[in-house]
Amino acid sequence: MSAPAATLTKLLAWRPGGYLRASGALFGWLTVRTLAQTALFVLVARTLGAEGYGALISAMALASIFSFAIMGAAAVLVREGARDPDRLPHLTRDTVRLWLLYMPILCVVAATMTQLMVGHLLPISAILAIVVAEVVCATAVDGVGRAYQSRDRVATMGLISSGLILSRLAAFVIIGRFTHWTPATWAFGYLGSSAAYLGLLVLVNKHGHGAAGSDTPMAQAIKASLPFSFSYAAQKVQAEINKPMLARITDASGAGALSAAQRFTDLLLLPVLAMLESLAPRVYRAQKPISTAFTLGLVPLATAILGGGALVAAANTIPWILGPSFEASVPAVVLLAALPAVQVIRWLLSTAMTGLDLHRHFFLVHGTGAVTNVLLVAALAPAFGLSGAVCAAYGTEGVLILIQGWILVQIIRGSGSPPRLVRSLN
Repeated sequence: MSAPAATLTKLLAWRPGGYLRASGALFGWLTVRTLAQTALFVLVARTLGAEGYGALISAMALASIFSFAIMGAAAVLVREGARDPDRLPHLTRDTVRLWLLYMPILCVVAATMTQLMVGHLLPISAILAIVVAEVVCATAVDGVGRAYQSRDRVATMGLISSGLILSRLAAFVIIGRFTHWTPATWAFGYLGSSAAYLGLLVLVNKHGHGAAGSDTPMAQAIKASLPFSFSYAAQKVQAEINKPMLARITDASGAGALSAAQRFTDLLLLPVLAMLESLAPRVYRAQKPISTAFTLGLVPLATAILGGGALVAAANTIPWILGPSFEASVPAVVLLAALPAVQVIRWLLSTAMTGLDLHRHFFLVHGTGAVTNVLLVAALAPAFGLSGAVCAAYGTEGVLILIQGWILVQIIRGSGSPPRLVRSLN
């Protein structure tokens, strides 16, 4: 059999098996989460309008940047736990220790930065409520979910994640019958519902993972998680900084229109995210991380491409759904339609690098991405407004893909290849 025919036979015979089964379970819960998140988004946006929603989301976006500490520790938990399940109790304990260390510091920094950038849009009390909800409650809930992901229980992770959004939706609907929501009052409703759900989650899971200690020195735990923490923070800057910057450069309604467009794009990312989350542990323990990532990655990439066309077709319905103040979101959605496919390529490269223990390069990769995005938004938004912020997102993704691709190529060509890379190429 010729080489092309053999390759075609292998492709036709390939079955994702457990990968898609796990993705399907996570997809189900992410569907629930996304439906609830969409309902909450529509209700909040219609109630507050583009300007009020823009003020609220600018503060939330900025505060969420400082939730990186738990994400770095959780990435170590998922990667190392997938490789050595016997270490999971100790890795879980390390994650809790790092969260307790970072949380007070990041709350102060997040509150200060949010007040400086968008303090003219919201009172300080509302900003503090948003910071606690994002930096404390949301990160703790995500940490519990990641502990289950490290055990390949991605359906439970999806359930936990969905519950947080459902609690916020319930609070908005029920309390909204007795009060008039404004950006400031919903900030407190957002905090109250998040804290209540976290408390319930702690009660349910207090005996779930045991009380194993950890012999890992704190300095070593910080060092292990630092590349992932930095990567997550830089990616959050890349994804979220455009909204508070737009609110300062133009007005809050521009930030609201951009955020609304990104919310509709998030609907496309629902199945894509389920697949990417499910393939990560498999890539981390694979003997061939690069080929595994891009073989399994064909499905989410195709989904992102097809979904982009659906976004373009549905863009004109946005003002009807959210109200006439969101008219500017229509061209933004059209411009953003191809971004998820570009992001899938970048995410697959990042996952392959992590699987090859090349995460130390994330300092360069995502640090460059964050700086590039800030500079591009600052350069393009004053002249082109919302369209400039969207173009900045594409420019940043392109830079990240080029840098990660260049790193992989250079290491493949180099003589000092890490052991996992050597195995992945054999």
